[in-house]
Amino acid sequence: MSATFTATLVLPNTVLPSTEVLMISAKKAMYSVGQLKIDTVETISGICLSCADYSLDFVPQIFAGETLITVHLTSSKPSDVAEMQLALARVTALLAERHEPESIVWLDTNVRIPTADFLDAMAPETPQAQQPRRVTAQGATKRPRPTQTAQASLPANVNDSPDAPQKHDAHIQAYEANIRDMMLRDASENELAEFEGDAQDQSTEARLSAWAVSIAVASFSLPLAAPVVIYNVARGEDVRVASLAMGLVGLFATLDVQGTISSLMSFA
Repeated sequence: MSATFTATLVLPNTVLPSTEVLMISAKKAMYSVGQLKIDTVETISGICLSCADYSLDFVPQIFAGETLITVHLTSSKPSDVAEMQLALARVTALLAERHEPESIVWLDTNVRIPTADFLDAMAPETPQAQQPRRVTAQGATKRPRPTQTAQASLPANVNDSPDAPQKHDAHIQAYEANIRDMMLRDASENELAEFEGDAQDQSTEARLSAWAVSIAVASFSLPLAAPVVIYNVARGEDVRVASLAMGLVGLFATLDVQGTISSLMSFA
């Protein structure tokens, strides 16, 4: 007489898994326990997978606001009860990892076992890693560490303190002090006079160019040329000032040709 063993997965939602999803989960579970030759049949209540030793019926249903997936394992021939229950437990654990139920009802006990406890019970025991034995050399001479050797070989003027970068030889300190004094001292009268002379010294070509631009400005606009001529006489010839005045003359000449100035005067 064939025996039947039952396990039920209790899911918190009220959504039934589709036949395709349940078929994939069942096949993966059967493959994982070593059953490669499987016959699958869709039934009215679910699906049925059969192998040489037993058959598994997966029946999903909704009851009392919960989704239940019941797994029935029926042996095809007289077999050991413990072996059949172990196969059912492995399939149930693999389904639980995929569908994540809240609890599992094992066999006919009607006792809901938390899923985490069920999976922990089905997890293989991992042997404790053995600590390697420490071997201590006896009578060995202590060698100096590389850092100690490197520190011993450093020059005497090198220090590990934070002030080490500021410490130099005496001639370097004297040179830096001399440069600092030269940069911070006040300029002498001769140096100032020489600087002013260089600023005022201009070539003859530059002075003639400034007067030529000033005369060109005067030929177009005497009011603009007068300040430039006065600046050249009082402060010295400056080509930049004359060029700016020429630019203003060109701007006003362009506006006059386009009629912009007359339009502005009409508004005024």
